[in-house]
Amino acid sequence: MGKIKLNISGNLVKIILPSAQTFLETKEQLKITVIKNYKLLKMVRFYKLDSSHFSEKELFELGEEIESLISLKSLKLLPKKESVEEEKIKFKLHYGDLRSGEKIISDTTLVVIGNLNPGSVVISKRNIFVYGKAHGRLEVISEYNKNYNKWIFIKETSTPKIKIDLENFVYEEKEVMNILFKKRKGKVEARQIDQIEIKRILAEIGFNLI
Repeated sequence: MGKIKLNISGNLVKIILPSAQTFLETKEQLKITVIKNYKLLKMVRFYKLDSSHFSEKELFELGEEIESLISLKSLKLLPKKESVEEEKIKFKLHYGDLRSGEKIISDTTLVVIGNLNPGSVVISKRNIFVYGKAHGRLEVISEYNKNYNKWIFIKETSTPKIKIDLENFVYEEKEVMNILFKKRKGKVEARQIDQIEIKRILAEIGFNLI
């Protein structure tokens, strides 16, 4: 059974519904997802349901379920003049696992809450934060500012595949927990950090839920 995924950009959350589920299964999982991520979803104002296999009536009913649990507005009901993006977006968030072959590309700092399976790819022009098991490939490419201190954080992984500004980094330890890879003055360094520093890093980009 597939899982619901959340993609947050600015004040809009895209709710990606799995295709291999019945309507009732999806409705129940949607309720659980909203309740579980209530604090996370309070950061945004609008939602958009992403699904190609449910009817308009079913999507409307799912929207009613969301709005009965949290104060969010449907993107479809949004006035054209009202913007769904913040003027300055410090990060983009993806909630959910990435399967083999899936890829995410972001122009800003990318926060992933979920696991990256082998064969998945995450690319950002700023920084990457993975709060889960990262067994995919992670790349930070920031050609517009070579002096910018770029970083990749991984909660848990083994033999990570890291690339910062086209420079591959090989980490000698096989088991990795709470590791921050950071490029300073042209050199990539890796060090283990504690929960306090993890929260500080997230606070700098405006994300303080972990």
